[in-house]
Amino acid sequence: MASAAVAIQVEGVDDIIAKLDRMSRSVRGRIVRPAVNKGATPIVKAAKKRLPTGSKRNQRIYFPNSKRVTGRLRKATTKIVRTNRAGITAVVGADAKSEAIYYEHLVHGGTKPHPIPLRRGGTVRHPGAKANPYLLRAMKESGGTAASTIARELRSRFERFAKTA
Repeated sequence: MASAAVAIQVEGVDDIIAKLDRMSRSVRGRIVRPAVNKGATPIVKAAKKRLPTGSKRNQRIYFPNSKRVTGRLRKATTKIVRTNRAGITAVVGADAKSEAIYYEHLVHGGTKPHPIPLRRGGTVRHPGAKANPYLLRAMKESGGTAASTIARELRSRFERFAKTA
């Protein structure tokens, strides 16, 4: 996934977090993991909005000199929720099983002009590509929505768990 990392601090749920710290790890995972997963969804949607679709119109407007725009990066952009010692995190970017993972960082960060060696000898000069930091823009646009979604989900899941326990 792309090298840009952004963290969201969910505030106003200190009492819930204190209670979660006292619970077992598996119970914590059943409450927090789905909330983080749901909270990452607005960021994924915003990131996909910022990528070209592969339509002929986008091809003509954004990449007139390119052979084609496939829209693969847009299709491959997803979220993965991970649990580790640091806690539960959601990573947004290209799916690791997709071939878009190989060029996601080039789209996000751009490229400088550089020579491309040809098989038959010689080189071709690549003009470079302008950066499209779609993940950072998506995070700035929907970070607040993601944080409020996580807080809302934590509260509702914790209340449901408290009723059953």
